[in-house]
Amino acid sequence: MQHETRPTRDSVFAILNEPVDVERRMKVIIVGSGFAGLAAAYRVTKDVENMDLVVYEKNSDVGGVWYQNRYPGITCDVPSHGYQFSYAENTQWSKFYAPGSEIFQYLRDYVVICATGGLDQIRMPDIAGLGSFKGKIVHTASWDMDPAGSAWVNRRVAVIGYGASATQVVPALQPHVAHMDNYVRGRTWIFQPFVTLEKYDDGATGNHVFTEDEKRSFKESPEQYKKLRLEIEDSLNPAYPLTQDGNDGQAMIRPIFESIMKRDQLFIVAFDAIPSSYDSPSQLSTVNTWPRLPGSSGTSMDRLISGKELTHNAPKLADNVHFVNTKIHRVTEDGIETVANVDSTTFQVGGPNSGISVGSLIPMLEKQAEYITTCILKMQRQRIKVMTVQKRAVDEFQAYIEAYFPRTVFSKNCSSWYKDGKIDGRVIGLWPGSTLHHLRVLEQPRFEDYEYTYLEDSASYLRWLGNGLTVAEVEGKPGTRAWYV
Repeated sequence: MQHETRPTRDSVFAILNEPVDVERRMKVIIVGSGFAGLAAAYRVTKDVENMDLVVYEKNSDVGGVWYQNRYPGITCDVPSHGYQFSYAENTQWSKFYAPGSEIFQYLRDYVVICATGGLDQIRMPDIAGLGSFKGKIVHTASWDMDPAGSAWVNRRVAVIGYGASATQVVPALQPHVAHMDNYVRGRTWIFQPFVTLEKYDDGATGNHVFTEDEKRSFKESPEQYKKLRLEIEDSLNPAYPLTQDGNDGQAMIRPIFESIMKRDQLFIVAFDAIPSSYDSPSQLSTVNTWPRLPGSSGTSMDRLISGKELTHNAPKLADNVHFVNTKIHRVTEDGIETVANVDSTTFQVGGPNSGISVGSLIPMLEKQAEYITTCILKMQRQRIKVMTVQKRAVDEFQAYIEAYFPRTVFSKNCSSWYKDGKIDGRVIGLWPGSTLHHLRVLEQPRFEDYEYTYLEDSASYLRWLGNGLTVAEVEGKPGTRAWYV
């Protein structure tokens, strides 16, 4: 009897003679070393083995916006204990809202993917005759002048704009200058932060200076410090529903804000959080400071400050991390940074539609870095050369964004960096949802939304299954072959 000879599976499937869990060597490049870049650097060095990491930075030091912005009065607008890495807690913040120099030092101490950030491009105001101004012109994001103090005595200063930077630099310089004009396009609302400071004796100032005893207790009692952090975060997150257009809470809280803004005969000009550099909001209505609305006549000045918006024990990094000081070429389309390179996989931390309007951005940056690391691990093991987002997934997400934001206050006719400085443009700076919403979404990567190019295009995409063994079995080291227990 003649038996039929069937082709073996190996004749149609080229078995890869490697264990299934070999982590192939990869090179990871991170552009930028601010909060986003450092979060990515920490996560990949912690979770990814067999990797070479290079961090590119355009400045001479780490820190991102906290390196670039050094103007008087620069302060964190989120409680300091909520504005730090989860893996690098700092119990020694000097104030509830820490000064910028302290945040910069925190990043340097804890130093150690495209993480170029969304607010690092200087935009000077488009004012006729600006180039003929005879005095000194400076942008808050490239401060090269004296700090607030005696050097400003007898100076006449004009500040253009009243966004997040100007609300800090104006009260910091105002007590020292002879005269200050603040040019604004229109009304901006200022309101107190949602986090209560009533439990502190100095809470009425809008900030709290931590005593040495408090900082020591935070250091010695992790439970007490954890309680403080949970209290801060839990008081920040409930505010997001107020951004929903027509939310019942808006009508309830508006009178509270109005009473705060009119306190001390405050001239209402701003929509931002009251910075911690204020001793009192009355600094906006002092005798040497004048708000200038459109149509106001100018005065003679010798200093011009632009506060206009920008465009868009520590863990140690591995020995194979290198910082390179250079500028990276970027391709810009419609204000969105992209990378034109089909031979590599590019992710972005803090990219378009990934910012947040309420609370701290740091948890979101960490979750984005964790998401990217998960993708890198998938590429390592499954022999993926390039993974790119499907056009359908991009279109669906854009459709969701365009349907979501008209339900919020962010789509109103108001110029903001959320819309790249436009009054009625698309919202490109914010995530379409709350911080908690963002964290939940990134918990489970949708790998089905990607297209994959494998190292061997002609082979099966399952070739990574290897020779039926694991690294532990091939190496044969005692104690390594029962890791599932």
